[in-house]
Amino acid sequence: MPAEAREQWERLQETRRHSKMERSFQPHEAVRKPRYVVDGRIRRGNQTRMRIVTAYLDVVRRHEQGGLFQKVSEDAGCSLRTVFQHFADEPTLYKAALDLIYSQLKPPISFDPGDGSRSTRIRAYVETKAKDCVQLLPLRMLLHMHFDRSNHVDPRAVALRCKSRALLEWAFGPELRSLTNREQEQTLIALELLTNVESWLTMRKDLRLGIRAVKAAWIDAINRLLPKRLEDWEVSRFVGSGGGFPPPPENGRS
Repeated sequence: MPAEAREQWERLQETRRHSKMERSFQPHEAVRKPRYVVDGRIRRGNQTRMRIVTAYLDVVRRHEQGGLFQKVSEDAGCSLRTVFQHFADEPTLYKAALDLIYSQLKPPISFDPGDGSRSTRIRAYVETKAKDCVQLLPLRMLLHMHFDRSNHVDPRAVALRCKSRALLEWAFGPELRSLTNREQEQTLIALELLTNVESWLTMRKDLRLGIRAVKAAWIDAINRLLPKRLEDWEVSRFVGSGGGFPPPPENGRS
């Protein structure tokens, strides 16, 4: 083969090799497409899972018994098989519902004692508890439904109760400090039972009281449960020489 022809042939082969290498680095459509398909499936799966959990909470609110998974599948708009693909049993679904409720709880509601007077503190506390009870109703119903089935106590529920007790001690500190330790504990227990979600639900659903009526009943009952009205100089002594009410407990919620 002449030298010139051989040189042309080698250049042609080199060009073909470069062309193959460039094609090998270009992602083919068949390679890229499955990645987006998988992402879409995950997104749709998460949406289906959320619908199932929401439907489960709706069934719990209606207090329906029997055929739980069948009712959940009907409310979620999916097949019974799909429900079991996401949740093998009711405890798994229950845990997912708890996680959803706790994740949707709003940040602690601010408590403004105003001028620090007894009446202002009672009204501020009642307003805080009323708003909190509304958002805690789904959690109460879910916990009540499974109370007898599980010996496990969710630490998040314990934390909520501890923060509620801390807010009580802070809001009514001037009155509580005038009591003995035993009297303080008894008063706090009574105040907790008076202003918890069960009390709110009983007055709203069973007694059919309006929100204003419930708040008025709480204000009157708290005023009766607390020790006799303190004089202004006693409240000032508790607040301190600075004249301002002490800050609330850290992360304290009602």
